[in-house]
Amino acid sequence: MASRCLSEPGVLASVLTALSMRDEDVLRRDAAAGPLGRRLEENEPDAPGRSPLWVAQGAADTLITPRLQRDYVAGVRAGGREVDLVVYPGLDHLSLVQEESPMLPDLLAWTEARLAD
Repeated sequence: MASRCLSEPGVLASVLTALSMRDEDVLRRDAAAGPLGRRLEENEPDAPGRSPLWVAQGAADTLITPRLQRDYVAGVRAGGREVDLVVYPGLDHLSLVQEESPMLPDLLAWTEARLAD
């Protein structure tokens, strides 16, 4: 189950199978309590970053939908951060990051332009 992407249809079957084999609760205490909760708090930024951000979105993504991504970008921009959002028609969650994706050369070009400054 750990090797599957959350967008794969089989991940639900894996989770349900794993849960049905247990005679006890999956979580004995709040998952956000203790060390995990402290680590999550450490990873929460207390201020928006200052460096530019590049966000790529597959227009056919059903896991992270274009609307959800637009809302995220709007929130980051509202905090004063520069964000470039690029939407790729016909690509979904996984095809966006495949080796032949048009996103990869765009990402490299964007990064090189930032480093050149």
